[in-house]
Amino acid sequence: MLTSGLFVGVIDAPVSAVFETPYRAVTLVLDERVLAELVVEVGDDRGTVRPAGRVFATARMDERLLDAVSRWVELNEEPDHADVLSRRVEDEILYRVLTGPLGGALPAVLASGPLATVRVAAAHLAGKVDQRVSLAELAAVAHCGPSTLTKHFRQATGTSPMQFHKQLKLQRARQLLATGSYSAASAATAVGYVSASQFSRDYRLRYGASPLRHARSLP
Repeated sequence: MLTSGLFVGVIDAPVSAVFETPYRAVTLVLDERVLAELVVEVGDDRGTVRPAGRVFATARMDERLLDAVSRWVELNEEPDHADVLSRRVEDEILYRVLTGPLGGALPAVLASGPLATVRVAAAHLAGKVDQRVSLAELAAVAHCGPSTLTKHFRQATGTSPMQFHKQLKLQRARQLLATGSYSAASAATAVGYVSASQFSRDYRLRYGASPLRHARSLP
């Protein structure tokens, strides 16, 4: 039996999932301006789930949302019309998510407070996947103290900022290995690891297989 799932993420974070084949996955990047307009139009009385302080949420897609997503994907076969129609279908998708069971999670994209701090810190880490970032540097970027940032980060993502950064590095390394153009050593260097052996240990702990073995199994 085929099922269709919806994942809403308020920050750009490393995510692992297991799919039954065949499957199709698509990503829609949120447009904050459009989201802000829709939040105003829809209002705040949506009766939707509001995950307290968390930046990820999942649910099954209903038939109307699945139909909108399917039409959006099918626009790839109509390149002459996609530029015009895709924006309109994307608005519909965003509207249906906003008025659905996970709609309460979306306003966190626009909100100030702890989640906004986490989003700033996470974006900084994502932009420095190939570098080392200290907690002091990250706290300065997020305009709060190291202990406060760590507390907010753990509440929102379930992990520390430094562990989050490591996960971003390993995810990027996995992508590089999947191209077939990188060895374990060169992938480790590309994401800022000094020790190839430490990279292999971290990779195995994260994904359950050595870098090269895992790369060979990737599609």
